[in-house]
Parts: sequence; structure tokens; C-alpha cells
Amino acid sequence: MLGDYFCYKAISDGIVTAPNFVEMNVFGQGKFWQATCERIGALSSAQLSLYSGFGGSGCDASKTVATRKAICELIERWARSDVVQGSAEWQKCGFDLDPSSDGMAAYPELWCSRVKEKARNEAVERWALLAWWFGKIGSTKLTELQDDLNGIQLSIPLSRSMVVLWKETADFVCFGFAADTQKRNAIFRASVELTRNFHVLKKWNGYSLPEQAHIIEKRLTFFAKNGFPLFLDRLHKSLALQTHLDIPSFKIDTEVYGPWTKYAKVWRSLIEGEPTWQNYQNLEVFLF
Repeated sequence: MLGDYFCYKAISDGIVTAPNFVEMNVFGQGKFWQATCERIGALSSAQLSLYSGFGGSGCDASKTVATRKAICELIERWARSDVVQGSAEWQKCGFDLDPSSDGMAAYPELWCSRVKEKARNEAVERWALLAWWFGKIGSTKLTELQDDLNGIQLSIPLSRSMVVLWKETADFVCFGFAADTQKRNAIFRASVELTRNFHVLKKWNGYSLPEQAHIIEKRLTFFAKNGFPLFLDRLHKSLALQTHLDIPSFKIDTEVYGPWTKYAKVWRSLIEGEPTWQNYQNLEVFLF
């Protein structure tokens, strides 16, 4: 496949490391390969205590596809970290509005059809999650889940499915969420994210994060324990809410250019009027 050629070229060119593989049991889905890669010579600027700030990971039944996903995630992070603050590209891609990697995606292709759809899914996920949390849209229970997973589908137009999954353990609660044009894909991606968060939280084991830890990680651990009743309260209210919202238009919807383009296209999408995580620095916001 042409896309895999471009990804493996990033390895042969010394941009990323060769993948490491582990077999991972994805809750509700079965056993898959997880590939992890790192960008050679990169230093993470993010204040992360639980997650890696510069690696990439991908999960699939195929090692080749898992590798492609891992390298794409890594290239997405490369693009975010290397766009110069204050530059024309910085403003064109909306980093002056939202400096995070929200609404970003990378994919190896000659045109931008698939990467654009992936980036838009990411933007819809962040918008829908906040709209749900602040009581603007309702939800319905998912009934097709396994492995003691719980889940809801948020009330957004049928052009996309947005799901929130969670699993309660004896020590904590872990979450995963995703939006996609296909419901089954959204559930799979959310299940992968939930499984990764499960392993992160197992290593965390309740210790206090440093004061400078990223707000995303602080929220992850907050909702894993003390914040879970807040989540349940929002859940019960949303199940009784009949409100649906149309997805607003995209205010940013553009390719992110840079040296990574020879390996994969990178796209950035942001939704009109969308508040982002940096607008809310308190713990009690379900966005991580």
C-alpha cells in the first residue's frame, strides 16, 4: 500500500524508531497488536507525568496497520510541536485560538480526503463532549457492549456517531470516547482509548500528581475517582434530555504544511465557536 511505503520511509530516513509490538486485550473487542514508535532526537515540551509527549501508538489486528497508525500519531505530534508560534502557519491553522493538538490528524495519502475526515472527527469529538457536559445535548445508552463496559451515544446528527465508554474497577474508573462517521468505528476507537487509560491508571495507583502536571492528566485522575459522581450526575440528566444539536460549521479546516508532508498529510479542523480545554482550567470539566 502506498501509505505504508511513506510511513516506513520515515523509519528508513531515521525520523522515527522501528515499532515495538505488544499484544493488547482491548476491552470489549478482543486481542490486537499495539505498535509504539518514537521520534528520533525529539524532546517533549509537554508537562506530562503519565503519558508520553512525543511518541505514537497504534492498535490493530494487523501489525502493518498498527505501525501506520502509530507513525501517523507521531507525525501529528511532530507537526504540532514544530509549527513556529506566531508564524503565518500558526495562525492559519488556528493555534492562536487553540494551541493544543485538538482537531489534528495525520494520514499517508496523496490527497487529503481521509486525513480531513479524521481531523473533523477529532474536532467533533471535542465539541460534542463539551456540549454534552454542559447540558446542551442528550444521550442514549449503548446496549451492544461487552466486558462490563458501559456506554452512551451522544445526540448529534446521524452524519457522525459520538460515544463515551467507561469501565468501573475496584480502584478507579477509566473512560474512552471517540467520534466517527461509523458507529462501530467510534466504539472501537473509544475502546482502545479506554484500554490505554486503564493501563495508565493502573501505573498511577492514586499518587498525587505534581503541581505542574498537565490539566488533561489531572482530569483523567480526578474523574477516575473523586469526580465519578459528577459524571454520573451528568449522565442521568442527559439520558432524560431530548435535545439534539446540529454540528456547527468548521472555522478552521486546512492542511498543516511542513517537513512531515513527505511522509503524511496533516490536517487541522476546529469548530465554529468551540470552547477548548484551555478555556476551562478547573478539574470539574469532563474533557481530557
